[in-house]
Amino acid sequence: MTFVSPPFRVMALRRRESLGVPDLPLVWVVHPMMNLMSDDIEALADRIFPQVLEAIASRLQTTGAEA
Repeated sequence: MTFVSPPFRVMALRRRESLGVPDLPLVWVVHPMMNLMSDDIEALADRIFPQVLEAIASRLQTTGAEA
């Protein structure tokens, strides 16, 4: 799983292909993050948390690992 902001979208998509992991989950975050206050960061974490869990669960299913 990789966290990506919009300015790096194309690069992230190309990079995962060139690394041979086209199904690598990408979790989208805001850009820039350096201007965010702690409350905003917490809200972002709350918003992307389901995507993170989904990526982890998908990886566990793919590898056959047990949670």
